[in-house]
Amino acid sequence: MVRQQNKTYPSLSDRQEAVFTAILQQYVTSARAVGSRNLSKRLPLDLSPATVRNVMADLEEMGLLSHPHTSAGRVPTTLGYGYYVDAMMNRVELTDNEQKEFSKALDDVMIGDINEVLDRAGETLARISTLISVVLSPRNPPQDRPGAYRDRQVADRSHDSQRICEKHPAGDILLAD
Repeated sequence: MVRQQNKTYPSLSDRQEAVFTAILQQYVTSARAVGSRNLSKRLPLDLSPATVRNVMADLEEMGLLSHPHTSAGRVPTTLGYGYYVDAMMNRVELTDNEQKEFSKALDDVMIGDINEVLDRAGETLARISTLISVVLSPRNPPQDRPGAYRDRQVADRSHDSQRICEKHPAGDILLAD
């Protein structure tokens, strides 16, 4: 078991991790359930569709994947997305200057409306990264301190994308791409 962010996740073998990552990435790109035959052709590992199906079944038993109906491919679950964000994404720290700019931009709205905080976070992230920014709000924002996000981290930063994750003490996660 892998323990991250006060959550316990199943431990994955290298093969399971490769299959899970490929499913997640393909599903996020296509928004369609991912089948074993298609996946076996795209994996960097030389696995047959039957082997991929077995790995997918294991991942489904762990709660990381589900499938919409019997003959469908698999899709990531909420637990699967959480596992990916908490345990698999590479974390990259903001530079001191980026941290100061981000903090300064949010300081005057942190006590305000959650939508204001999210708007400012998106604008600032777009300016810092020089990329398009999309910010999603938590389903049930905490009522006590809507803008009290902490543990700011940059995850999966590359030449064409950057994701900032901020965690609220209540457990909600703000993702900004």
